[in-house]
Amino acid sequence: MASSSSDFQLLDVENIDEAQRPQNQDKLTQIPRATYITVKELEVCCELMVDLPNLKANGFNLEEEIQIQGWEMFFDRLYGPVYDVLIKEFWLHAHPIPTRIVSCVLGKIIIVTEDRMLGLTEKVGVYKAPAGGLSPDVLSEVFADGRMSNNIKNLKNHYKVWARIINGCIHHGKESSSPDYINVDQVYIL
Repeated sequence: MASSSSDFQLLDVENIDEAQRPQNQDKLTQIPRATYITVKELEVCCELMVDLPNLKANGFNLEEEIQIQGWEMFFDRLYGPVYDVLIKEFWLHAHPIPTRIVSCVLGKIIIVTEDRMLGLTEKVGVYKAPAGGLSPDVLSEVFADGRMSNNIKNLKNHYKVWARIINGCIHHGKESSSPDYINVDQVYIL
């Protein structure tokens, strides 16, 4: 996800280890890479851009649900280009430690913490699913035939759109030709 520089704590690389820096060396080449993978070998699974005005024009108004969940800022950031090169550069220089990920992109040190990411969603706390199965009311609301199913094709159209958004940008993975394919992590989050 591409974000503005105000989304993360940024530090100027100019002020870090200046005495050890060669005079004519590019800033990015001075910072050690955290991985031995080349840029060409990295595959970036970018977030799906969600065009809410277009969805609304086609009969899928998701704005109220997005506001209830507090996801406005998240989807505002997805409405525009996602920069593969910046994402690859971030992960090439990433140093994950228990409480944060430290990396460098375009000469800026970027520190990503769990608290900062939670702050972007405007929601606090952990969701706990209710014990027991889904109620008949929920089943009839979500599924076209009112019965529990593991296939996206059995959802009502409104929830098919939500399944695509969840699988495409909230918890994305590799694209697949099967509309019902979701990986193990996506099954867990759903």
